[in-house]
Amino acid sequence: MLNWTRSFFLRGVWLVLLFEILVAGAVALAALQLAKAELSRSDAETAETLFEDMLAVANVSKALTLEDVVARRSSSLGSDDLFLLIDANDRVIAGNLARWPTGVPASRTFVEIEATATAMPDSRKYGVFAATLDNGSQLLVGHSLERSERSLTSLRDALLKAVLLAFPLAVAAAWLVVKLVDSRLRDVEDALEKFNSDNLSQRIELNGSQDTFDRLGEISNRMMDRIAELVEELRIVTDSVAHDLRMPLTRLKNRLTEAQASDDIAVHVEINELATNELDHVLSILTQMLQIGRAEAGIGREAFVAVDLSGLVHDMAEIFGPVAEDADRSLTSSGAKAASVTGQPDLLARALSNLVENALSYGRGAIAVKLHDTGDAFEIAVEDEGPGIPPEHEAKALRRFGRLDPARAGGGSGLGLALASAVMRLHGGTLLLARSKDRFAVILRLPKSPGNSDYPAERA
Repeated sequence: MLNWTRSFFLRGVWLVLLFEILVAGAVALAALQLAKAELSRSDAETAETLFEDMLAVANVSKALTLEDVVARRSSSLGSDDLFLLIDANDRVIAGNLARWPTGVPASRTFVEIEATATAMPDSRKYGVFAATLDNGSQLLVGHSLERSERSLTSLRDALLKAVLLAFPLAVAAAWLVVKLVDSRLRDVEDALEKFNSDNLSQRIELNGSQDTFDRLGEISNRMMDRIAELVEELRIVTDSVAHDLRMPLTRLKNRLTEAQASDDIAVHVEINELATNELDHVLSILTQMLQIGRAEAGIGREAFVAVDLSGLVHDMAEIFGPVAEDADRSLTSSGAKAASVTGQPDLLARALSNLVENALSYGRGAIAVKLHDTGDAFEIAVEDEGPGIPPEHEAKALRRFGRLDPARAGGGSGLGLALASAVMRLHGGTLLLARSKDRFAVILRLPKSPGNSDYPAERA
């Protein structure tokens, strides 16, 4: 049963909702602050304009003094502004204030205060502008902030209502966002569940967006491809082991039965020799399988030492040269004289000898073992003049027991290329198959700096 308190779905909804609420709150707060700043600027301009207008009227008019202008403005019906004119001794000359407000400097600055004008029943907030005149008197003009306060309150109420109305929309949006994420993950979950139910052909459907979910799908599909490949390889290996070991063990049983029924010493010696050969063949198969498994598991890197590749190539020519001559073929070696990598010499020698043996058994014409320095890697190519492995059979040839003869009548075990490929992966290298018009080559590519390769073989 789903634990909602710990589920991604519920936590995701709350997280998205909280984010939306924080964003909405930040936007509302910013809007209020901007509106407040704009209203304050407007009130300051209004107060200063009113102040300058009064001075201008007094200066222009010949019949009215500044005292008269202040007196008329402060006694105007319906006026909710403040006016006050005092002399140098702080005595009130005219205005609708009983005294100069505390904390208001006469320095042409805008100040917000709370004051009670004459004929007004209660105090109000004003934005005042004051200055000292040339004759020493001081003039104060104030503009009521009541309209600005009402506008700010209306805006605050409107934003609060908008946030409250947007809350259900935010919940719906959070649910839809998390539902979308959950549905994409559900597709991955369903595909993996079907794959886990022995449907190894199941894959995650991609929508081509190349987003995180598509990349997750691609990685999961590659993983499922690899698992399916390993399961198929395990099936092939199981069948192949049963097939390849059954024949020599059956022959061994028959030989031992024949020896048991015979009292002839010569027969016993011959059967013993044949049985030994059969057991050597079985042990060879098991040994190569063990080496492949260890190499694919990365076991043995801790025992890496410096390996002289030029010496290794020379030794292969020395060992297999006489075998090639007996088959009326030639085997030569060439290439770089100073070539050294870090690795397991026995495994590298086994991989290279497998390639030479394959060339002797299945190739044609002259065989050449060449060592090349490509700059960032060393390549050992085993070439012959045969047609090589057909491109459509390359993947099969690189599998364990991947012999290309359907009757499995050949003498090999089908593990040579698989072992060479596993040894290359262990050394961070690659096994390459290359062909030209009249030659076929299998190449062991070993990087000078140790690394890891994800692919057992590529075409050159």
